[in-house]
Amino acid sequence: MAAEKMAIRPPVSEEELERAAKFLVRFYRVNEEFDPLYTMVDDPEPVARQLIQRYAEEENSVLLVAVSEGCVVGLIHGEVRHNPILRASPLGVMMELYVHPSYRRRGVAKRLIEEAAKKLREKGAKAIAAEFPHLNEIAVSFYRDLGFRPLTSVYIKELEEKVER
Repeated sequence: MAAEKMAIRPPVSEEELERAAKFLVRFYRVNEEFDPLYTMVDDPEPVARQLIQRYAEEENSVLLVAVSEGCVVGLIHGEVRHNPILRASPLGVMMELYVHPSYRRRGVAKRLIEEAAKKLREKGAKAIAAEFPHLNEIAVSFYRDLGFRPLTSVYIKELEEKVER
């Protein structure tokens, strides 16, 4: 099915919220392949459901699904971040994007990003950014093809667990 016949919109039912939560878990499972710090907690589904509900309710958040023939086939979540010292503030940041494998390479992700960008702009964003694992070369290429460029680098170091005595 062509992406043009697909609806991009906020989830409108409990069933769509559930499917979005399952996609959130799939998003993180894929990202585990790029970096073990993306490893999820045991039994991530209830946590994902809480997150999806929060994303749907928060004022600074955008949660959209791609729906084809009544079935959720994609998800995007972004938020507005404020940094008053920057002219590009507020910044719209897309942090979670997942499209079911059978719907990839059909323009679904691009449409999700375009619609999320519109919604983030409506919330005041002056620019948009995308966050994803550094080693995900597919994402790097995808976002570059859409006109994104690197802005910041985030480096991470795991802390040793504190031993109680």
